Amino acid sequence: MTSKETVNFLPADELFEKAAGIFVAQKKELEKILPSVDIQQVGSSSVRGLIGKLDVDVQIRVTKEKFQDTVTVMQKKYVRKHPEIWEDNFALFCNNKDNLIDLIVTVIGSKHDDFYHEVRDTLAASENLKKEYNDLKRRYEGRPYSEYRSAKAAFLAKIGGIKFNSMQTQPKKTPLIVLGVTAVLCSRLFFAFIDDPEGPNLLIVMVLALVLYFLSLSAFSFKSLATNTRKFLFALSIQVLAVVILHLFLN
Repeated sequence: MTSKETVNFLPADELFEKAAGIFVAQKKELEKILPSVDIQQVGSSSVRGLIGKLDVDVQIRVTKEKFQDTVTVMQKKYVRKHPEIWEDNFALFCNNKDNLIDLIVTVIGSKHDDFYHEVRDTLAASENLKKEYNDLKRRYEGRPYSEYRSAKAAFLAKIGGIKFNSMQTQPKKTPLIVLGVTAVLCSRLFFAFIDDPEGPNLLIVMVLALVLYFLSLSAFSFKSLATNTRKFLFALSIQVLAVVILHLFLN
């Protein structure tokens, strides 16, 4: 759903029954390619008594050792979603037949893993919270999704203990900033090995740094790498390799 689209909610009983049926079918499909993993329904549609949109959140809980293999299998069948927010313990996909199904891969015991359970179980156990959440949804009936999303994020953050909005929508900027710094350092190091009594020209250093940065940025966007850590290490190695090749070429 785009930010400009309006939100409309199904009655609680209708939503719960339809979502349960979708989850059962999706779970059977996942079990064919991911045996021996914990597959659970989470999100608002998993809680009886809540109104909401007909979307289904399916959580795939794996051990840390199985995370990368699970992501690799998922990438062959499902559509990657918001890869810019993926982490070493969290990845998000959607069913390529129907975007209303989100497939969430989490490492058991991680903050993301705990978040989904905490929100679901806390809502299920509290009639007061259900009423509060339903009242919030009714206030945003027919309004833009972007407005509802912000209000929803604040409500779920209060329950889940971590900032839901930042976890779901904000890309990780730190690796990109670090790559910018390392690009400048690699450029400066390259010119340090050039015999020039006057030293390197600052403009030339920055131009090479920009070239290195954009090379590493392309590497960081490489889709076959599942996590930000792997992407960062790959991008950093591209910077170093580019400087080494350039140095050998000029010498």
